Amino acid sequence: MKEEHVALRHDRLFGPAALLILILAAFACYQNALDGPFFLDDGDHLGDNRYIRVTSLSPNALCDAAFLGPSPNRPVPKLTFALDYYRAGLSTRNFRAVNVALHAATAFMACLLLFLVLGAPGTAERLHKNRRTIAFCAALLWMLSPVQTQSVSYIVQRMNILAAFFYLSAFVAYIKARSSARAGFRAAWFTLCGLCALLAAGSKENAAMLPFFLLLYEWFFFQDLDTGWLKRRGAAYFLLSMVFLLAVGLVAMGLHPVQSLAGPYQVRNFTMAERLLTQARVVVHYLSILVAPLPERLNFDHDFPLSTGLFSPVTTFFSALFIFSAALSPLFLARRHRLLSFSILWFFGNLVMESSVIGLEMVFEHRLYLPSLFFFLAVVMAIFSVFKNSRRAVVLCIILVLASGLGTRVRNEAWAGSISMWQDAVKKSPQKARPRYSLAVALYREGRLAEAEGEARKAVKLDPLDPDAWFNLGRILEHPDIDKLTEAVAAYREAVRLGPRDYMPLINCSFALAKLGNFDKARATLAPALKASPGDPLVQLTAGRILLHEKKPEKALNHLRLAQAQAPDMALVYESMGTALAQLYLYRKAGENFEKAAQLDPENASALSNWGHSLYRLGRYREAKALYAKAVSLDPENVDALLTLAVMENLTGRPLSAISVYKRASAVDPLNPLCKTAEKRGLRLEARYGAARASAEKLAASLKTNPANPAALLELGVNLERMGDYKGAINAYLAAERLAPKVGEIKNNLGLIAMKEENYPRAREYFSAALALNEKNMAAIYNLMCLYSRTNDRDSAVKWLKRLLAEGFSDYALVSHDTDLENLRETDYYRGLVHGGQETGQALEMDQGA
Repeated sequence: MKEEHVALRHDRLFGPAALLILILAAFACYQNALDGPFFLDDGDHLGDNRYIRVTSLSPNALCDAAFLGPSPNRPVPKLTFALDYYRAGLSTRNFRAVNVALHAATAFMACLLLFLVLGAPGTAERLHKNRRTIAFCAALLWMLSPVQTQSVSYIVQRMNILAAFFYLSAFVAYIKARSSARAGFRAAWFTLCGLCALLAAGSKENAAMLPFFLLLYEWFFFQDLDTGWLKRRGAAYFLLSMVFLLAVGLVAMGLHPVQSLAGPYQVRNFTMAERLLTQARVVVHYLSILVAPLPERLNFDHDFPLSTGLFSPVTTFFSALFIFSAALSPLFLARRHRLLSFSILWFFGNLVMESSVIGLEMVFEHRLYLPSLFFFLAVVMAIFSVFKNSRRAVVLCIILVLASGLGTRVRNEAWAGSISMWQDAVKKSPQKARPRYSLAVALYREGRLAEAEGEARKAVKLDPLDPDAWFNLGRILEHPDIDKLTEAVAAYREAVRLGPRDYMPLINCSFALAKLGNFDKARATLAPALKASPGDPLVQLTAGRILLHEKKPEKALNHLRLAQAQAPDMALVYESMGTALAQLYLYRKAGENFEKAAQLDPENASALSNWGHSLYRLGRYREAKALYAKAVSLDPENVDALLTLAVMENLTGRPLSAISVYKRASAVDPLNPLCKTAEKRGLRLEARYGAARASAEKLAASLKTNPANPAALLELGVNLERMGDYKGAINAYLAAERLAPKVGEIKNNLGLIAMKEENYPRAREYFSAALALNEKNMAAIYNLMCLYSRTNDRDSAVKWLKRLLAEGFSDYALVSHDTDLENLRETDYYRGLVHGGQETGQALEMDQGA
């Protein structure tokens, strides 16, 4: 009785323990790939898919996420992507962690299925006592095989994982239903089976094979291969299976299956016959990597030679002969080796949809995910058959598991980064264009532009008929640091010629033409896309950005608002709207749009800089400086951003910080003219700071002997202000004011410090007090003009400019270069002065840092 109690407790603990081990093992082997980037279809389904970017769990948002965008016939995994985004945004670590957890859950379901199968009628009786161990070892070996890395680390292949999970769950539910004696339990299990079947089909189309394998399992194990039953009931079961298959096919291909099958071949470099012939060799290759899943044999982008005939190459014939023989072998083996026969049919049957006539990519390792399950069962069963001592068998299984886990970790090193992955693919497929241009894009994103251009040009040479190769070459040539816009336009045009159905080359080509100033050609290039797809947000966005280059913000906003309505979560739309509003001098609204862009894309340094500039134009210097600092942290070698940050540091009373930033900018690239400018400004500001400090020390010493000297106090305040010591400067000015209350210069200087501290009402009071002492005080008038310009009150700034001119002011060079007067210089009145010839004098080089 005690032994039975212990056995029962072990039975109850086995499931949770097995699941825990599977989860820990999965994360141990996939941990080093969690932070890897998006790859290939990840971009379309995740990074660029606005529908999964849900901000609420409303039914409408979740429904759009599931059924709109790419792969609308796979709503289940797309819904999980949306839930992931809601929880953690576009974090690749989060997406992959969920994939790993689902992979472990699928392995657990595989363990349950294998356990049930090993207890089915027709299996060897001597395996019954070890079936739990065999099932667990097989599931663990399947889970940790390096072959599965593409299904797990390639995020979009969650579709594959979920299809397998629900497929296996449906199988388990069916077996439990058929084994249940109570009608209520049986009905519940059958209901669960049907639900899981639908969820599997909603994850990936290869789940359409599920009813056929349920029928096969029923005949093999529950009906003991009874041909009489097959004749009586088999036709009905087969008809139901065909209905399910046709329903899945209808969802996937629509009402025109022939056109749907033929369509993909229009963009492939092989025919349907060539694919079917080549797949014979591909399937043999799949078996070879299951047997020897060495990381060096695994490849994200195989370059598999085509079979152009049954004997071209001759291995096609032998591969086809092998597959034909293997597929027919269950007819002769089923009676004596039922489980082996079922395993053979499981492999070929679950592979048939993706390894036959459908115009998919020729080779992808993730297609082995579900079909390979019973292969690993066969391996473990063979081990337990050879070793009569089950402990030795378990030891060998553990060795295989550890070796597989190590291989998975090694393979995941490639998945950890774009460059590592595509370098691996280029090494293994050196004559294929896609790995080359994908490596070029990865290098481009890391700022390794010369290498990127070289790889992109190699890709074009390898396959001059690949529109994607030309498109990516154009993207790289368009980069400002390469600046080969004319060549980029030529590359885009070649991409358009080779792939006329793809609008991205049209979009990029038109925008590159706009950058060259060829606005008419830019609009003409974009016109077909705008006409054919007016509802495409990228097309409307590009139309708006072209108009922004033409300085036509009002017209640009018409297109940008359409893009915003179509893609409310696209950061570039808001950034472009911000640019348009800034061109209209509506800096408050511009800032709101730049802020939204930065919220949607927190790594966007450009949006942060533009947001900072909008705040700067509103007189909110400290907030602007913080945004510029954040932009620099994202792009630390951006000399323009560093120069602007240095200016902001100085304008907010931090000259030493400004000097430090200038030095950082000058060190980026000593040969860059902007870096040389930074060096000059830094040295000039450093000298000015040093002179101010020396002067302040002398004045402080003299004031100890004569503290009632207002002129010395005034000069001390000026020097302290230049050093960024605003508190000390204010104290000096106030002391001077107490001694000389009717000196307007003191009040002006107090007002200037108040402006620098963004206390604009206080600054206005001081300038007005200076004017009250002398209504013709040009410095006070000028400072009021600066105050209103700085806060973007343009009408008031113009009013004070008019008054300044009426008083005889003539230093137009100062007005044309004062950083506080940028908003004023954009007014029609000021431009009229300039074009009317009233602005005179030689323009001086602007030096905001000094």
